[in-house]
Amino acid sequence: MAQIPVDSSRPWHKAIPFPMEPIKSRYVLRCLFCSIAMLGDLCMILVAAVATNLVSLNLTGHAHGPKLAYVVLPTYLVTAWSLGAYHLPTLRSSSASVRSCLASLATAASFSLLAALAFSVIGNFSSRQTAFFLGLTAVGLTVLHWGIAAGLRRREDQTETKVILLGDDSVRSNRQRKGATTINVRACDWRPMEMDPNFLNDLSLAVADADRIVLSFRSAKEQQKWAKLLGELGFETELLEPSLAGLKPLALRYLDSTPTLVVSTGPLTLHKQALKRGFDLMLVLIAAPVILPLVAVLMALVRADSPGPRLMKMHRD
Repeated sequence: MAQIPVDSSRPWHKAIPFPMEPIKSRYVLRCLFCSIAMLGDLCMILVAAVATNLVSLNLTGHAHGPKLAYVVLPTYLVTAWSLGAYHLPTLRSSSASVRSCLASLATAASFSLLAALAFSVIGNFSSRQTAFFLGLTAVGLTVLHWGIAAGLRRREDQTETKVILLGDDSVRSNRQRKGATTINVRACDWRPMEMDPNFLNDLSLAVADADRIVLSFRSAKEQQKWAKLLGELGFETELLEPSLAGLKPLALRYLDSTPTLVVSTGPLTLHKQALKRGFDLMLVLIAAPVILPLVAVLMALVRADSPGPRLMKMHRD
């Protein structure tokens, strides 16, 4: 087994260098595939709009692009993000990815048509042109997401989240957990010894490229020792607590120095209501760059279709 050189002049928990390249490589690949999916969707909608414009030019001699595309484009991206279409588990499954993107397209198209109907500009949309644009977009998104899912499956070892379940003999009952590699410290004859460089070397080689390290021990004291050791080594560590599965903990708090789990909440206090209102305002400011262009397009369509103000005003007695 290859040995990692140990610098005895440094503190013990900083003397073992841990290779981070595998984790960084997986992170970069995940970001790359998610970015390709988002930018690819954007390009597919634009390509469908340009293709519809060219077909209209060839058939009628006039270039009339699908006006629905200006509304569908931002709405689709917001809907796809909300539905989790760009989450890695969704992108990895061909059926789930295609289903998610087509659902986002249907939602965006329905919202756009309803908005046009509400603003009385539905007559500006050509039914044939709109149907051709939406059909071409659906085909393009389907092909794109099938390709992304195939690429993710081909690089599954490089993009899948690596979870290591570290514990005593109790890890045998967790071998069926999907996506987790089990390490039995009893079989490895490991003990959380802080001053043993050979043990630290073996431990670092075993868990250095893990995205998540989950501890499962029958003894709470032993579990605490391992959690403390891995924490001092700089690893993000979690504790497996099956007994809490039915409670669905919401947060972690402290009573003096003892941690407590929040399993239910009451009505919002004035302080929490203020924080919630501030969070809502922040989301509005973030969404404004997407929503305002949509409103501007609809206002322009209303102005082009009928005289009068862009926004309706009325007095009620």
